[in-house]
Amino acid sequence: MRKFSLLVAVALSVLVSPLAQTAMYKWVDEDGNVTYSQKKPPAGADAEEIKKHGGSVTAEEAEGELQSLRDKVKYRQEDRDIKDDIAEQQAERSATIKKNCEIARNNKSLLETTARVTVKDEDGNDYFLEEGDRQNKLLDAQAQIDRYCD
Repeated sequence: MRKFSLLVAVALSVLVSPLAQTAMYKWVDEDGNVTYSQKKPPAGADAEEIKKHGGSVTAEEAEGELQSLRDKVKYRQEDRDIKDDIAEQQAERSATIKKNCEIARNNKSLLETTARVTVKDEDGNDYFLEEGDRQNKLLDAQAQIDRYCD
């Protein structure tokens, strides 16, 4: 009796194992219904064979898949690092623009409110601006405000 049970179990496993390896198909019928089956699709149906993952994977396949996943992680991290660098550069640029705006507004205010503006020449000596030079500097300050301020 025991030998018979063992023989039946072996016979069933031999019969079932080809079924486990049978292909799966996916297709959409005329009504738009998606069908999955191990049976061959009807003639004329645009069927797709679905790869089934068996229980046996070789060490090389597993190592290859693991390496592929490691590469994806590496590339995603590099992508994040680049995006972080870009965001940091944009923040620095925004801070610089804001600072330039404040300087331009302060310069314009100084030129408008101070009767006699003192500046330094290339030798480091102080001198008073003439009215024409003062007006030119006011125009320059306004141009800087237009450029750097919202």
